[in-house]
Amino acid sequence: MGDAESTKESMTSIRYFFPGQRRQDGKISRREVGFHQTINAAYLYSWLSDESVRINRYVAFVYDRSASGYVRLDSNETAQLSAEILAQELLDIKLEVHGELTEFAAVASSSLKAPLAPLEMSGGWFGIGIFRGKTEANHGTLWRTALTLGASFVFTIGQRYRSDSTEVSNDTFKTYRHIPMLRYSDMGEFSNSCPYSAPWIAVEMGGAPLTTFRHPLCGVYILGAEDHGLPKSVVSSSAYHITLPAARPEACSYNVATAGAIVMYDRVLKNTYNVTG
Repeated sequence: MGDAESTKESMTSIRYFFPGQRRQDGKISRREVGFHQTINAAYLYSWLSDESVRINRYVAFVYDRSASGYVRLDSNETAQLSAEILAQELLDIKLEVHGELTEFAAVASSSLKAPLAPLEMSGGWFGIGIFRGKTEANHGTLWRTALTLGASFVFTIGQRYRSDSTEVSNDTFKTYRHIPMLRYSDMGEFSNSCPYSAPWIAVEMGGAPLTTFRHPLCGVYILGAEDHGLPKSVVSSSAYHITLPAARPEACSYNVATAGAIVMYDRVLKNTYNVTG
């Protein structure tokens, strides 16, 4: 009887979500855990690693219902998680970027309030893409413009259109031969694959004006969909939040490809000619 009990297992489930994702959109993973298995922070980090999460770039927090909040998990902690946490049917794990990207966010909040200064650029790169874009034509236009204005890559996150090979064949410049286009199924995949040390720049109404924005040396610009823009979860997870100027406040919403072109042109103009506004 004792031997049977010692080999008994129970099902444990976690739901983890990345920066820019809502908790309900996180990925659920389940596994059988032996009764004698210590479920601690180190075990959960190992579990996340098995799920292909790049744990070297994230800090994990587990939700504690008894405390009505998230508790940070130390990857070196070997003590068993509290009984209150383990009693939960589903362990919600929030992932937050640490290290250099966190520092970028801190710098961003202060630099946006500072006056624009001439930029001294040496090297650097950027990528630009659309979150849940509706039309391939807009993405194609953005891709072609990105090539002209110096982007290193373009991307889509959760695109809502079916890719059509005719769009590629109609591109007389064959943009795909010069810069890659990356497809991500959701914000989780994007976050886990995004280049390190490249702050996210959300392009959405209600942010700091583009006219006084200082573009970082490296960065990833995220544009919202044609109909819904960027969700708050993406904006709040970005190091920068910028908005485009408009002559008519009642008509301040741009076509997404046009918005991307304006942002990239602004970057080229300021970085090439040291425009100070």
